[in-house]
Amino acid sequence: MAQVMREREAADGACQSNHLRAAGFTEAEIWAYADDARALLSGRKLPARIPPSAARRESTILIAQARKIRGRIHAAQEVSHG
Repeated sequence: MAQVMREREAADGACQSNHLRAAGFTEAEIWAYADDARALLSGRKLPARIPPSAARRESTILIAQARKIRGRIHAAQEVSHG
């Protein structure tokens, strides 16, 4: 995600959520990882991990589901393209 943010900022002057979605990130992934990606880009230390909140737990579940769906889509595309 940080790499996409860096590339979009260089190309467009900023990275917005629509850029991240176009790169294949889900809304749940954007909410879960954007702050960490910004911290990496700015050279700040990543925050110490705190016990997951209900929102973070839910986003983790949604991310796992999105990855499974993407895997099924990719597998179906592989089969249809030979």
